[in-house]
Amino acid sequence: MPTATEFLGYQFTNLGPLTITHSPLPSCTTATTNNIEFAKATNPTAVFGWESCSATTMGKCHPSGSQHDKIRSQALKTGGMAVFDYFSPGLVCPQGWTTAGKLAHGDGSTITREGVFTTDDATPSYPFRMDEVWLNVLEPDETLAVCCPSGWTAGIAGICQSSIMPLASATYTEFCRRQLPASLIATAYTVGTSVYSDPIRSIRTWDNPEDYETTVPFATVNSMFPVDVDEVIVQRKLHAVHMVYKEGDSKEADKTGSATDSASSGSDDGESAASGLDGARVGPIVAVVVGVFIGAGLLFY
Repeated sequence: MPTATEFLGYQFTNLGPLTITHSPLPSCTTATTNNIEFAKATNPTAVFGWESCSATTMGKCHPSGSQHDKIRSQALKTGGMAVFDYFSPGLVCPQGWTTAGKLAHGDGSTITREGVFTTDDATPSYPFRMDEVWLNVLEPDETLAVCCPSGWTAGIAGICQSSIMPLASATYTEFCRRQLPASLIATAYTVGTSVYSDPIRSIRTWDNPEDYETTVPFATVNSMFPVDVDEVIVQRKLHAVHMVYKEGDSKEADKTGSATDSASSGSDDGESAASGLDGARVGPIVAVVVGVFIGAGLLFY
């Protein structure tokens, strides 16, 4: 499993092994009334707002839902850069989910990319893309696999999305908007020994997340959305399941599979397999390009 728990302010928590199939309820992917967000019809990863300002919860839809939700909830309270959790070794996507992308160091000279990591979303012209962050966490012989429900859109920010209907056909009258003041953005031009001409920014921690939340009527959004309201869709989001593994893990799992049941049986406790909540605390303020966490939708997930 990766030994790094932090890179560029992003926090990573190992939830333990996932070697048998987790079977979420059908409603996890068929529901249409929770975890709602509003996005650009032609680009689901371009999110403009949320139906609720509350943190997204996964519950039994995630192999270790209670631990995952605690990590995300704590991160929303403390602020800072995004948090991620993963299973290691993680070998099996939940039932009804599929591998949306893979990322690995490859032979050392060529990065191995599959699925979502080959899209334009993965290669913006910023010094630190989300795939580069993961590559600095993965060991040389490890592979990251991202699982999303079959048929859903996946983004490298770790969000799975499914369109429900055009906003014009829905009955929503307002949305949650979150905007950070300049005082919460730290700016730097160096990372380690590297110097950049463009400003590199990171999000500071905060005490009261509600200070940056506003409920906005859709009737007043013309100046807030970068597209016409007719181009906005209602969609549902779930957090992707991240798995890290290396060659030989599947054989080892065959020997010790019974020890992993608490993390993957769908009981939703998963506490014994997790490494604790320390990974949810955002560490030092470090340099990350502002376009990465805003453009990739990493704020307030």
